[in-house]
Amino acid sequence: MHILQLPDGEIFKAGTDKNEWLPQGKTIKVDVDTIIFCRKGTANIEIDLIPYEIVANTQLIIIAGSIVHNISNSDDFKISYITFKHEVYDEATAQLEPSFTFFLKEYPCVQLGEKRINKMNYLVEAMEDFYYEKTNCFRIKIFKNNIQSFLLDVYDKTRTLFKIDKSEEVGRREELFIKFIHLIHKYCPQQREVGFYAGKLYITSRYLSSITQNVADKSAKYIIDKHAIQRIKIMLKYSNMSIQDISYELNFPDQSFFSRYFKKHTGMSPLEYRTKP
Repeated sequence: MHILQLPDGEIFKAGTDKNEWLPQGKTIKVDVDTIIFCRKGTANIEIDLIPYEIVANTQLIIIAGSIVHNISNSDDFKISYITFKHEVYDEATAQLEPSFTFFLKEYPCVQLGEKRINKMNYLVEAMEDFYYEKTNCFRIKIFKNNIQSFLLDVYDKTRTLFKIDKSEEVGRREELFIKFIHLIHKYCPQQREVGFYAGKLYITSRYLSSITQNVADKSAKYIIDKHAIQRIKIMLKYSNMSIQDISYELNFPDQSFFSRYFKKHTGMSPLEYRTKP
């Protein structure tokens, strides 16, 4: 079992190991959240096809729903990790701006300074102790409290990097933004028009774009297309479906339209992307 999986009946696990990381070349879609701290060595990975280099003292937060691919890692690659069900994350961040989760998915890696390294060492060691302390009747509550404290601290240190608007409309906008992201995960890439999602939210396309611009500093169309292209790339790279079948599966009028859409956003045809090293 690798670190991006949970044992049956557990809502979390924690440890320090060099043998539980993904095998080189393996790709998985994760349904848990994981906090990783690199002890030594290096790894080159992709999260939703975006490359990252992991080195000593790197903190990595992987959110459920991400596609993780281990390109390579050094023989001495060693990490500490805390893996937990996404419901724990939802509970811990319930009162935070939804743009925080968007931020973590955009910037999952950070190089820690000495003070943060000490905090991370304490967290992973404490969580590993609690993981094996099965008879502690407050084990789950203590774990949740520690994860919430960690995430609140990350939020506090990064909140200046994403927009926080405290106007009267902020609650309504953030609620709609969360619903918009959920709809994208449900309907994209089959549905790629702003109007479709605006209709599901009972608002205008212009208002939806103003919401995403305010919360995430991105247009609604940009977010939709970025998600669609990521999913298309994953299908091209990791499925055995033909390009024609992919275009049909994703609700494009024909293969030619699909190829033009993909090339517009990537600069290469689907076949070129599929066959590149």
